[in-house]
Amino acid sequence: LVLGFAFKENCPDVRNTKVADLVAALAAHGAKLDVFDPCVDESAGDESEGVNLVAKPAAGAYDAVVIAVAHDAFRELGVDGIRAFGKPRHVIFDVKHLLPADAVDGRL
Repeated sequence: LVLGFAFKENCPDVRNTKVADLVAALAAHGAKLDVFDPCVDESAGDESEGVNLVAKPAAGAYDAVVIAVAHDAFRELGVDGIRAFGKPRHVIFDVKHLLPADAVDGRL
């Protein structure tokens, strides 16, 4: 699961988003991805490019969660809300340092 697709936080604009590059790189390595962005219309995703925008992520469904955009909505979910998307053994990688370092499994 990739959280965020917009160009920047709390914005619906996907033009020039670098998250598309991240999604493409992960898909090239065989990852099956859902992308969730509450600020972006689902029609902005391009499934042929590996971008499957979902209206709501399924609870307990993901091996990994990548926080790619620091939307306020994700901050409000908090660690527990974001972890709820993961399977019992999952990892969270926080690209944007949205969560405390000791609450995630990796970050840039």
